[in-house]
Formats: sequence, structure tokens, C-alpha cells
Amino acid sequence: MIRPAQLSDLPYLYDICLRTGLNGDDATNALKDPFMVGHYFAAPYLFFQPECCFVVDIEGRPSGYIIGTTDSQAYYQWLNEQWLPQLRRKYPRASGISSLESFLYEIIHEDALTPSFCRDYPAHLHIDLLPVCQGRGLGQQLIDTFLGEMRKNQVPGVHLGVSLDNTRACRFYQKMGLHEIERESSACFMGIQLHNTSTAN
Repeated sequence: MIRPAQLSDLPYLYDICLRTGLNGDDATNALKDPFMVGHYFAAPYLFFQPECCFVVDIEGRPSGYIIGTTDSQAYYQWLNEQWLPQLRRKYPRASGISSLESFLYEIIHEDALTPSFCRDYPAHLHIDLLPVCQGRGLGQQLIDTFLGEMRKNQVPGVHLGVSLDNTRACRFYQKMGLHEIERESSACFMGIQLHNTSTAN
């Protein structure tokens, strides 16, 4: 069952984020602090705009989620001013750590910037599913639910970032109707415009 996320789901969001945090695979062994990845990529969305967060509930346990915001610029401003200062105190810069930890330290200690394409794709999302959810059409249902919320708010477009190493996710997003809008050395941004559309094909 897909339902709106609530604050009591937060421990499950952290768990899902950790278990999918290494390009879709389990990041448990790559992090000394299992909460680190969720502190950046999961929890803030539930506090900033909970109405844009949904979970897959299987037998009373959230096992997947889609989280995001209608307004990336407003989200990043809030993240930089309200959320990241706490994380920077909790995670002072460190060395001798895994590549994933190095990446997390880097983004925690840098202000998030709003990409130029946000004018056309102002919303963004993150979606993660545990194996129990995969291959059951639940990813598509989550995408449809999120895009429906965006259309209700008259958002013109949605984007997401994905590692180029995560080929399975790239194929899934293409199937959902997203197209590449910008590419970096190890990642690309994909998006979908919502005006004059009714479904993600």
C-alpha cells in the first residue's frame, strides 16, 4: 500500500536510505555512522515538505519511499540555512574514510546550489525501494503518486540525479518517461515536464 509518509516513519526512511545508499545497494559496510546518508538524503524532506513524501507500506512496515519537494530553490535555501549547520557540527571534516563517506562529507560541508535547469524542472525527488518492493510495479506507482502531487500543485517539471554507475535506475527512469537534461562526470540529471500531460509514460 502506498500512503503519505508520517513522522513515525522516520526510522524506516533512515534504514531504507542506508540499505540502498550505494548506487542502489546496501551501504551498511561503507559507513561508520549508519545514519549519515539518511541525514542528508532522507530526513530533511520529511521535515521540509512532508506532503511530498510517500512510502510503500508492506505489512505495517515502510519498505520503500519517494520523497522530494515542489520547489528545489526554496528547499536548498532551507537546507543551507537550517539543516546543514547542524550536520556540519555533527560531522566535522575527517580523513581516512570510504569513498561514500568522503562524498557525504563533501556535500555536507558545501552549500547546496540550485541548478539552472530548475526554472523548467523546479521539483525534485529521491526514490528508494528495498528488494521486497522491487519487480512489483511499486516504483511506478510511487512515481505516479509523486507526479500526481506535483500536478496538483501546478509544478511544470520534476528532476532527479542519478549515478551513471546505477544503470538499473537509469533504465527505470527512462521507462517512466524521464529524459536526460544535464550530465556530469559521474552522474546525470533526468527530468520530466508535466504541463499538458496526465501520466508518466
